[in-house]
Amino acid sequence: MTFFLADSKKKLKRLFASRVIRSYLVLMGVFLGYLLLPSLAVPQIGERFPSETGFTSDLLGPPVGTYFTNLEKDEVVDFYLDNYSRSSFLNLPLPARVIEHQPEYASEIINDMHTAKNTSFLVEINQPFRESLIIKGYGEVSQESREEKSEKQIKKFSPREGESYFLMITPYQIKPSFWQKFISWLIYLIIIPLVLTFFWQRLKEGGGAIEKIFKKNNRQPNKQK
Repeated sequence: MTFFLADSKKKLKRLFASRVIRSYLVLMGVFLGYLLLPSLAVPQIGERFPSETGFTSDLLGPPVGTYFTNLEKDEVVDFYLDNYSRSSFLNLPLPARVIEHQPEYASEIINDMHTAKNTSFLVEINQPFRESLIIKGYGEVSQESREEKSEKQIKKFSPREGESYFLMITPYQIKPSFWQKFISWLIYLIIIPLVLTFFWQRLKEGGGAIEKIFKKNNRQPNKQK
């Protein structure tokens, strides 16, 4: 028993002496820290209005609210991307990417009520492995598109008397639980590498066995001569 423990300690010592293993442990810690950073508040693009009746998604839950703006679509996307790529903890930078969804997918991503008829664009601001914002925009996406329409064709929103906006924004936030994030960490940095390592070892052993067979077959004719 004592010999087994001593041998195990030596193996572990050699293992952790490897630069590759030490670097991988650091990567595991950094990735876990990234996953556990506090969730961001949804950026406020203007005054928040109560969401419209029926705007509750079975998949995403209720929206954060409804906002009205005269910004163009690209400006709206840039606003959310800029304000959703910094952690509230020490203002650390967070990876964030823009995923464009086709407006007709609103019925699948949000619910059956939301179709292309009331969706001008559907954009996801995604923090890989962490969380996402689904931004649903309805209205005029740019000044260029407004110039191509008659006054009657241009969509306008008046949440209050005397106010007029060209675009209505409805954001939804997707926040995985702590355990969902922890399971992601286990899968991507522990389980998958272990499985790949196991199969790589089996392939190496299989390759070694095949190599031995070829060497043995190559030697037999020489002996016969």
